[in-house]
This record gives sequence, C-alpha cells and structure tokens, in this order.
Amino acid sequence: MKNEALDEQIAMKAEMKKILTADQFSKWEANHAERKDKMESRRNKKAKKENERK
Repeated sequence: MKNEALDEQIAMKAEMKKILTADQFSKWEANHAERKDKMESRRNKKAKKENERK
C-alpha cells in the first residue's frame, strides 16, 4: 500500500514537472513540503493529547 502511494507521488511529481515552469515547480514543491510538515505536526499533537488522556 505504501509502495502504491509512493508510486502515485512520483507520477504526480513527474506530471507537475511537465506542466509547470522550473520556478513554478520549485514553489509547488516547497508548498507541498510545508503542507506535509503541518499535517505531521497536527498528527503528533493529536497523538500526544490522546496519550495524555490514558
């Protein structure tokens, strides 16, 4: 399942690289990484709250 997700990410990145200019692509990658960091942070906060309740 993780391999499928990784394959989809690679395909998406390749498709975006075809469509966008180099500058747009670098901004897209930066934005994508920022969103990923925010999601991980939220997950960690939620997990921490759940562990404190136990």
